[in-house]
Amino acid sequence: AAYCQSGSLRADCATVDGVQLPTEVFGLQTGLAGALPPSLGDLGPSLTQLDLNFNAITSLPTEIGALTSLTLLNLPSNAITSLPAELAALRGLAYLDLDSNQLTGLPTEFRTWGPSSYCDLFGNPGFSCANVGAGTTCCTADNCESGSTSTCYSG
Repeated sequence: AAYCQSGSLRADCATVDGVQLPTEVFGLQTGLAGALPPSLGDLGPSLTQLDLNFNAITSLPTEIGALTSLTLLNLPSNAITSLPAELAALRGLAYLDLDSNQLTGLPTEFRTWGPSSYCDLFGNPGFSCANVGAGTTCCTADNCESGSTSTCYSG
């Protein structure tokens, strides 16, 4: 129950195996700054949505790959400079929004992986689609420089 809270940083919970665990975490302009902690991975199979936009988050831990039930990762308008390759382990991820961060590229795993429904990488200065696979949800004219998907990786 300690995870479950309301307020500017809200965690909605459900009972999993008799324990209250967070299923959705929301934090719009809550003042979060720096790297998200590796302990985020401890939320593993219970967390389905992580929505922390308009903060000052700089990085995601490699343990993000342990969030096996995650379907939505919404982190626009932060200060994220790079992503861990383990993000591609999230095979059930449907929605990824990393708009307006500080990304300059993506792990090579994005050549063959992308969220199933939506991917927004727009507004990352100097961003290149070189590691975004052609035909993935991340290879869009909005995401790629000069509005051209010809820069997407085609193997």
